[in-house]
Amino acid sequence: KEMYVNERSRRKAKHNVKGAEEWLKKLCTKVNATPIDLNNIERVTQLFNKTNQLNLSTRRLSEKEIIEWASKKNHTMMAISVSDQFGDMGLVGVISVEAINDKGRMIDFVLSCRVMGRKVEETLIHLAVVEIAKLGAKKMEICYLPTDRNRPTLEVLNKSNLKKIKPFEFEVDIEDGFEKPNLISLNIYG
Repeated sequence: KEMYVNERSRRKAKHNVKGAEEWLKKLCTKVNATPIDLNNIERVTQLFNKTNQLNLSTRRLSEKEIIEWASKKNHTMMAISVSDQFGDMGLVGVISVEAINDKGRMIDFVLSCRVMGRKVEETLIHLAVVEIAKLGAKKMEICYLPTDRNRPTLEVLNKSNLKKIKPFEFEVDIEDGFEKPNLISLNIYG
């Protein structure tokens, strides 16, 4: 019930501002990224298996498969929680990357549509670049696997000023980085 009240407040606030930038500034959105662990694995598994619109590859994984993948060398998987001045939206996303020598890949980009269109998407791309840099990669490849329902993911990738290699393949030069939207605060734990 509290979530619905908070969402109503967000919508009301949106009507009281002149444009999207002003609305996003007013929200004071905070994104927290934490490693996958026993405290968040149940929700992370649910996101993997239920999220369709903002899902890079729509991988469907069990808790065991997620834990095994995340624990491998040169793999990083982060759980994403979002809050704003109206309240906590909880754990709403997952980002994962892997590096093989100096080549990196974004493997998973999963985000609940509850936070869609609030620059959280671009914040996750920034986070993926930060995490893949820690693994020593020089480039990050993003390969979108189309399904009947994940077209919004391709729209996000196309709008994000990524280097387009092929219609469904994008690349980020790690040295150039990927700028975090300045209206979002990001905390990385772990």
